[in-house]
Amino acid sequence: MADLPTFFIMTITKKMLLTLLAIVTGGIICATVYHGIQACVFGRGYPYSTFLFRPDVRFTDFTDTLEPAKAFDPYSHGANYFPLTYVLFHPISCVPWQWSFVVLFGLSLTTIFIWIRRELLPVAPGAPWLATLTAAVLLGISYPSLLCLERGNIEYLLLALVVAFLAAFHRGKHWQAIAWLIPAICIKLYPAALLALYLRPRRWRYIAVAGGVSLVLSLASLASFKHSIDEDYALMKNQFGSYRIIYLVGDYAMAGSSSLWGMCKIIDRNIEISSAARERRRAAIERPQKSQRVLRMLHYFNGTAFVLCIAVAAFVALVESDSRRRISLLLLFMTLSSPGGADYRLLYIIVAIVSLLAAANRRPRDFFVLILMSIVMIPTKYAYLPGIWSDSLYQDVSIQILINPLVLLFAFGLLCADSWAARATDSEVKSRTE
Repeated sequence: MADLPTFFIMTITKKMLLTLLAIVTGGIICATVYHGIQACVFGRGYPYSTFLFRPDVRFTDFTDTLEPAKAFDPYSHGANYFPLTYVLFHPISCVPWQWSFVVLFGLSLTTIFIWIRRELLPVAPGAPWLATLTAAVLLGISYPSLLCLERGNIEYLLLALVVAFLAAFHRGKHWQAIAWLIPAICIKLYPAALLALYLRPRRWRYIAVAGGVSLVLSLASLASFKHSIDEDYALMKNQFGSYRIIYLVGDYAMAGSSSLWGMCKIIDRNIEISSAARERRRAAIERPQKSQRVLRMLHYFNGTAFVLCIAVAAFVALVESDSRRRISLLLLFMTLSSPGGADYRLLYIIVAIVSLLAAANRRPRDFFVLILMSIVMIPTKYAYLPGIWSDSLYQDVSIQILINPLVLLFAFGLLCADSWAARATDSEVKSRTE
């Protein structure tokens, strides 16, 4: 089907904005009431008392990043990020963490808020309050935003770098855009998916420079630590291997995962597990050699994701013509395909939502896609799966681990279908005019 007439774009987009606000606000209220009743009426503790994480470990993601950075020997202190992270955090590790938290997260939130509002203002003419309110709701009360703030996770910093990249990209300042994206890639690899936006004639150089500079910065950062580069590399490799076994092969990352990997593990293990099987799985965390089957599954998953990444990049480059829709597709795929990262990665769905709303034309399935992406902005932890302990040391793996990846996969499929239909229509119109 062809894109809908331009005359209707503003009206439909405003309805989409109001629908987004209703879903997020209503979902957060329902979840707050439900978990409040569980805590206050039935006297139940974690995980029933909150849709976030354990309140006694609040902000520890942030302090756990600062401590290795302060020692400047991160991979001897349980660090799980790439080397540049700890070089960047070293200067602020010497001040009280509360101050650095307020400054870093304040700047990140302000950057993201301004970007969201600027993106939405053109599609809500005469109603700037609607753009402002949408930015406030997405950053103030959405589930991924609250979770990230409560844990003090540095994913907000990455999101700020990503939106700075997108702002420069849309203005045509591509070298400036690459300068913003490189540190994001050096902290966590998956923002590199956005380099697919440069799969265009005469733009390959941006991809080459981003990859080369990211590699050089990572090696230079690794060489700057206390040990020799060989020792630090061995420590980093060992630390990342432990993370893979405990969090990805084991169940420690299962409490919050919007990746298809978490859903695959649930399907594989059979939810109705016996006590004996449960003990074997718990032992598998302590004895990684018992988890070879799941490790092989992870290798197959990563291999499949890599092949699909190439296919999605080709689809984005050859089929989809709207740059903002390309961004939505890439961020959806990035969220689904990366096996780690927990629910913090849902922050990128905020950018996917805003990019879809700011797209040049409305397409037939946009409204439904928006509803689907809005669903992952709210917590759906209304039931918990038995026998699975996460890194909270509680059985707090909820049905959300199944709902979110399925919803995002459906949204991704619908966007791809609309892109293909629009491409076919454009080709048909072009052939008729010729």
